[in-house]
Amino acid sequence: MTLEARRQYLTAIRERYRQSTKKEKGTVLDEFTQVCGYSRKYAIRILTGRVEPRTRKPGPKPKYGQRFVLCLKELWEAMGRICSKKMVVAIRDWLPNFKSRLLAADVKRQLREVSPATIDRLLRPFRHAPQDGPKTAPASARTPRQSSIRSTRLSELCLSRCSASPATTAPSF
Repeated sequence: MTLEARRQYLTAIRERYRQSTKKEKGTVLDEFTQVCGYSRKYAIRILTGRVEPRTRKPGPKPKYGQRFVLCLKELWEAMGRICSKKMVVAIRDWLPNFKSRLLAADVKRQLREVSPATIDRLLRPFRHAPQDGPKTAPASARTPRQSSIRSTRLSELCLSRCSASPATTAPSF
């Protein structure tokens, strides 16, 4: 049920609640709490007029809008998805040369003032999204020389340890 529909329903049922007897008030209250999802005590306060329902969400208004978040994401992708602490320092160097259709004067000002913690919080939905390509080459794509050197060293190490161990020699009787 939308907020506007709840308000219309509240104005319709409030008069009915005031004019009803104590038994009828219980049924009206049950109906109202079922439809709107309010707790019983809060519903009583609203219906008697002691409290008006909230018109907006509590807490401070959001400082950064959707436009800022999209611009931040675009900048983060262009920087190679670096960490937020490095990004705060790099933003000052990138901003003069960064071209985006979302970049306005207010967004530029906010980008200069944003903290690393805020960047982390705003980019959290995008962090684990798949990238266009792998960031580093997988083990199978490494050069054969690198893997053969490592395996040669491991085999040498294993042979030197095995031959030096007295448990590997055959027991003499």
